Amino acid sequence: MELVRDRRVKDAYMNSTIQNMFYRGELRKDHPLQRKPDQWNKKDKDALIATVLKDEDIDSIKVCEQLTENGAALWVIDGLQRLTVLDGYRNGAFKLGKKIEFPVLVYQKVKRDGKGRIARDGKDNYIYEKAEFDIRGKGYGDLPDELKERFDHYKIDVVKHLDCSDEEIGYHIRRYNRQKSMTVSQNAVSYMDNIAGEVKKISYNNRFFREYDIYTEREKSNGTIERIVIESVMCMYHLEHWMEQSHRIAAYLNRFADKDEFARLDSNLQRLGNIYENRFQPIFSSKDSFIWFTLFERFTALPFEDTRFAGFLRAFQDGLCRRKVAGECFVQIDRKRSANDKATVMKKLTILETLLYGFLHIP
Repeated sequence: MELVRDRRVKDAYMNSTIQNMFYRGELRKDHPLQRKPDQWNKKDKDALIATVLKDEDIDSIKVCEQLTENGAALWVIDGLQRLTVLDGYRNGAFKLGKKIEFPVLVYQKVKRDGKGRIARDGKDNYIYEKAEFDIRGKGYGDLPDELKERFDHYKIDVVKHLDCSDEEIGYHIRRYNRQKSMTVSQNAVSYMDNIAGEVKKISYNNRFFREYDIYTEREKSNGTIERIVIESVMCMYHLEHWMEQSHRIAAYLNRFADKDEFARLDSNLQRLGNIYENRFQPIFSSKDSFIWFTLFERFTALPFEDTRFAGFLRAFQDGLCRRKVAGECFVQIDRKRSANDKATVMKKLTILETLLYGFLHIP
């Protein structure tokens, strides 16, 4: 692998300018390797808004330029959370809480008389006065004009890396996030510069992840769904090379996975969505989803309607989960052993496939 070339330029933009660049499509915040927005809790969001309103400094935003046949794309690779929080506050998504440190802001404004006219001294000069404003519980619309302008005109430093390849973008994302709380799943996605688009397309758009209350909102935003997608493809088509660590699976699939494999998973999830029942929610846990998706892939090779698989899921919940195969049942293995070591994954699949064939009366 060649060394990443250091081609950087630094600049500063007003907060409102950067937000407008997003809306015009000049600045992209949806790179496939980038983690989703809305990762911060309320306390962190409030602290950032207060920092900007006080005109204090924040870390610079990092951008990668990628030259394409359609022009130069500018991808935000570090600072997405900050920018989306600023945008959310500007557009009324939330108000500040009550636990802001040093919440009273002092600023200068023109003094006005009782009729709202600008006050002047004997030489016809404007008279200015000190004003105070408590930002606790306030949204953007509640701010005085002076603080709205301070927020909109706040200068944000931007570091731009020029002419980056997909591989270099992934490198920079990992590099900047080593100092921040990036989850294991989110870190794994950064290794998939070739297939991240396929992973994100499924995790963002497939209704099995989007419409049903199977996975928590936190799992949908912290990279868990992306992890489930890559584990499923690995288990379905590359089980002989199974590895426990998500980033190693991601790196392997980035080299050897076929896009048709992701298309197949996408189609299978659509079919599972057609037979899904609310009672199945415990089966498709974030820990075991990839096992069940693999089992369904094997089921699709059999001459049965998908409704028979739903029948198996009901039977599994009603008692098959405790039926022993070669002296062990699924529940025992799921409770006592690591979820992702290769031996356990293969044992779980063997038990489930044996139970499925028995349910379908296949020798």
